[in-house]
Amino acid sequence: MNLECERCIAEISLENLKYNYLKIKEQTKGEVMAVIKADAYGHGAAKCAKALESVGADGFAVATVKEALDLKSAGIKGDILILGAVPAPSIEYLLESDIIVSLPSLKNARAYAEHIKSGRLRAHIKLDTGMNRHGISSEDPIKACCEIEELMAMEEFSIEGIFTHLCAADMANGKDFTLRQTELFKNVNDLLMKKGIALKKHCANSAGILSYPQTHFDMSRAGIILYGVNFDRLAPNTLGLRPVMSFKSQITQIKKIHKGDTVGYSRSYTSESDRLIATVSVGYADGLARACSGKISMLIRGLPALQIGNICMDITMVDVTDIKGVSLGDEVTVFGSDGKNSISVEQLAYEADTIPYEILTGISARVPRVYR
Repeated sequence: MNLECERCIAEISLENLKYNYLKIKEQTKGEVMAVIKADAYGHGAAKCAKALESVGADGFAVATVKEALDLKSAGIKGDILILGAVPAPSIEYLLESDIIVSLPSLKNARAYAEHIKSGRLRAHIKLDTGMNRHGISSEDPIKACCEIEELMAMEEFSIEGIFTHLCAADMANGKDFTLRQTELFKNVNDLLMKKGIALKKHCANSAGILSYPQTHFDMSRAGIILYGVNFDRLAPNTLGLRPVMSFKSQITQIKKIHKGDTVGYSRSYTSESDRLIATVSVGYADGLARACSGKISMLIRGLPALQIGNICMDITMVDVTDIKGVSLGDEVTVFGSDGKNSISVEQLAYEADTIPYEILTGISARVPRVYR
């Protein structure tokens, strides 16, 4: 399968993915759990997990029961942790498949325990250090430890780890809050250690890995940086990580328009002179956000071509007036590398007033993933 017989594709470099994992591992000097939820941020969870297992990945993190079970069905042998709460009736399936669950509260744990008839379910405890989402509150470390001791006493669980999630580590003004979160996490664990309870600790997300070595603890969770993507277009790529995905399409028609002609739905673009435009077979149903209309360029023959008019569901238009030799079937790079130049997904996200995560996970299932 290639671009010659597909209207658009997402090219995935598994070599770059493996390279990034090893670079991240060097940075943390500890275990690194690969976050491959949301189909590995749109890159294909099973393929990515297998590639990462080949370089010794220390486990995988997902968001849902289905994501975890799908990885097991694909033959993934490493540890799989579900980061969020799960529906209690699904517990028996997770127990059968040796999947690790998160315990965000004693109440959740009791609901899970009702579905455990035999055996012990592997689990990590989730601490809330300020994100106010899931987890046991850590504001009062003594109270938190009491709840954790009750969890540890439950025969239905084999509790192996404890973690929290940083919510401001990627913000320029987030240092104080991140250090406060880290302190709360450490305070609870210090008290647990005094009680003889030693659990595997993980706190650092991608931003923590890059900027806060004090958050690395026993293990870190690599998410967006695993795919060679920074948090925004201005974030420095300090580890030299390599983008894993390139989103590509092709030209399906070329035509001349004249001064005063309009292009696309709502006639949002009016030509100020005679122009040569190309129709490209990619649209918002493929993951090219409509919010990017009129704000981005795509690469054709190594040169930028300005996107014009409103992006349609399946099609968009670009101005190719200044690109010599442009032809029907020419490759179009929406983001990623064309072998000569590149456009970053961070830039695309910036123009769409969103984050790279949303762009990557928004590349729809109808777009074939082609692995290199």
